[in-house]
Amino acid sequence: MEKNVSIVEMEQEVKDFLQMEPSIKKNLLYQRRFQNNGCVTANVLIREDGTVHYSYTVYRIKRGKAFFLKKDQHHGFTVDPKGKMKVWFGRKLHGVPCLNVVLLKLHKGWVKDEYLPFITPSIMGKVIAGKITNPHALFTAVLKPYRVKNASAFKLRTAVEKNVINKTYLLQGIASAKDLNHYFDFLINNEGLLTTGWQFNNLTATVHDMIQQALILERKINFNWSMKRIEKEHKNWTQDLMDLESDSMSRKPLDWLEPFRKLSTESYKLLETEFDVFTEGKHMKHCVFTNYWGSILHKNYVVFHVNDGSYDGYTLGLSYDENKGFTYSQMTGKCNDLPPEELLYSTKEWVNSINQEVKQIRCLEVS
Repeated sequence: MEKNVSIVEMEQEVKDFLQMEPSIKKNLLYQRRFQNNGCVTANVLIREDGTVHYSYTVYRIKRGKAFFLKKDQHHGFTVDPKGKMKVWFGRKLHGVPCLNVVLLKLHKGWVKDEYLPFITPSIMGKVIAGKITNPHALFTAVLKPYRVKNASAFKLRTAVEKNVINKTYLLQGIASAKDLNHYFDFLINNEGLLTTGWQFNNLTATVHDMIQQALILERKINFNWSMKRIEKEHKNWTQDLMDLESDSMSRKPLDWLEPFRKLSTESYKLLETEFDVFTEGKHMKHCVFTNYWGSILHKNYVVFHVNDGSYDGYTLGLSYDENKGFTYSQMTGKCNDLPPEELLYSTKEWVNSINQEVKQIRCLEVS
């Protein structure tokens, strides 16, 4: 005998409206309440052979000779008795509304909301058909396609339930971790490190960056390393990447910087090329290239190397607006060390002075 399980019932006020006799009052109610609003029905049909059909439909009330319901959106899926799932209309499983309610109605309440992003249609089909009946079997199935040796379903489940991992970071861990279980432990012990809501600090920045480096360099991270070792390897990998990148850097000066070459002095050297800015970041061990090269290309940022007589000097970043000229942005030494107060003061004075020259340059260009 077929069984029909209601997930979302049509609102009673919609039913009442449709049953109203034609009148001006009904026309007004339609215009004020129903004209731009949808209504939803959803149900699960379980056939005698065990096949499960889930249908979720959004209707709009339309007006013709009479008021009627017109389908606006339709979602759903079918699961056969063997657990094979077909999601309708070529949609994604996680775009199907009320999945958690469907599972609850089908007595699969052990599937927590936080599990859902990790569940593929093939796994969901087995859950609904009763082929997978507990969290351990579920996460074993999640890991199985990746063929990661000795990966712990229990540790993955723990990380998911603690909300310290998402699907993206699972895939990145599979690709970058020497041992996936150590990766899970690392996330659990540094709760909130990678997922939304974590507080930004040196550890999060280093680990995020290192995972990306591992993917590019095709290396593996040992998540049992100490923080000191992680920082050391991060610096080494950064150097390796910069060496590879520098080969393709352009040595051609940017045309838009040409008017400012006369501002360059022995103390304040204009960095005109991609290679110049890259080399500055590499030598000074900061982010001037990675964070600001795009702004330089878009003609709203200029970088100078400041030679103050110290061994490494400083990097000066200036925001640029063609109407306002230069504005002091930041000045940092090696590894983002702060400059001395007297140098900072004299540099800001220098920025004010070159703005006068910039105004003259613009006047000459206009004339």
